[in-house]
Amino acid sequence: MIQLFKKSNQSIVLIVLLIAGFSLIGTTVSTYAQQPSPTLIYVSTTGSNTTGNGSPNNPYATISYAVSVAPPYSVINVEPGIYHEMVIITKPLTLEPTQGRPVIDATGQMFGIWVKGMDSNGTVVDGFAVQNADSHGIYVQDTFNVLIQNNNVVHNDVAPFPSAGTTGPFNNSVAATQVGIELDGVSNSTVADNLVTLTANDGGIAVHSESVQFTAGAPGEIVGEYNAPAINNFIIDNTILDNHGGCGVVISSFNPGEPVAYNYVIGNTITSNAAGVIVATNGPFESVNNTLVEDNYILNNEGPNVVLNLGGSLITNTTFRANIISGNAAPSTLPNAQPTGILLQAIPIQHLPPAQTQDSSITDNTIANEYYGVLAVNVNSTAVSGNTMDSSVTIRLAGVTPLKTRLESLDGVVSGLQSTLGTLQSTINQLQSSLSTISSQVNSLQSSSASQTSVNVLSGEIATAMDVAYLAIVIAIVLGVIAIVVAMRKR
Repeated sequence: MIQLFKKSNQSIVLIVLLIAGFSLIGTTVSTYAQQPSPTLIYVSTTGSNTTGNGSPNNPYATISYAVSVAPPYSVINVEPGIYHEMVIITKPLTLEPTQGRPVIDATGQMFGIWVKGMDSNGTVVDGFAVQNADSHGIYVQDTFNVLIQNNNVVHNDVAPFPSAGTTGPFNNSVAATQVGIELDGVSNSTVADNLVTLTANDGGIAVHSESVQFTAGAPGEIVGEYNAPAINNFIIDNTILDNHGGCGVVISSFNPGEPVAYNYVIGNTITSNAAGVIVATNGPFESVNNTLVEDNYILNNEGPNVVLNLGGSLITNTTFRANIISGNAAPSTLPNAQPTGILLQAIPIQHLPPAQTQDSSITDNTIANEYYGVLAVNVNSTAVSGNTMDSSVTIRLAGVTPLKTRLESLDGVVSGLQSTLGTLQSTINQLQSSLSTISSQVNSLQSSSASQTSVNVLSGEIATAMDVAYLAIVIAIVLGVIAIVVAMRKR
């Protein structure tokens, strides 16, 4: 049995990436703290929105009221207690407790906390319990540079909206997945050190490109629309468990016109959800690129980790690296499926171009207690190397070729080319020896009484033979380069 242990060392490349990313986008706590002289506002369940002034001795009664009167970049300090409300944030603010973990009970409310709009960039939500919302516990929409950390997001999505595309307060990306924490059309943001559990009808954490339409009561009546990409987000060190209605973490596209790229799922514990980590498109002509899934525990979920692409769409450069994967169940997208660690699948759709799942990398993972370790269906360009799988994995690789084998195949092409060039060089050497002999004969003829015409003919034949020899060398080199390029593309 493989010992399930978490690799403690991140790759140097990832560390540099994280440092560079945070320094550029300003998503660390220290960056938020650099805002000059923030206004401090206090909230307590014993306070008053009528007579309070937001001071420590005379606090407001609700978080929502404090948010409504706070200047941008204020810090809302919340006393322990239960606050029955939905908090909507449309400007840069920091929400944090004075002590303990205040509870936002959103029973009967759409969301627990809703951070929305570009003007809310720079918002921090740190240290709350958010529970019982009809849909998302924490929903971040159409913004950037947001930090969601150290929250317990428990038992939300208790009365979900209708499915995407139907009439309701929202449709498309917000209604399609109603997870505990969602970044919808959000970039340069971080979700870290949160507990997300017991989501009633969906999963844990999701990152999507945005395609949201606000609808009124009449069918098809659209009163507002947002579209935004999802780029450079970090899902780090969260615990995501017992969300049986949906996946642990989802990185996906809902909008063909907005990219989903450079998102990172690192160091999370993802267990007992409907599936592990999903990287997916949801319709034709969408794309998801450069997703890193690294150093996570992904255990005992009701489905595998999946890279799932639909006809006409593109998923490139997905990396699963150094994860601990064990005891995950069979995928629902395949007939007669078996428990699988990692599934890469492209699903064709009639009348659309083939789905393209390219340049995936499955490296240095520890996989146990699965029927398939890595299973690929209708995908190409998958590099698999350095994974550890014990006897509890029945079929380690299916539908993919190990990177080592492909490199050995490339080595064979190069070796064959070298042998051919060697043979050709030997032949040319023999030809040069023969030509040297003929050249000596020409010199003898020139010193004899032979006709000048005969000498010129023989000299021309020598020059032609030399040209043919050198042309053969050039052709051999060109063919060799073509063979190497073709072999590398197959790799």
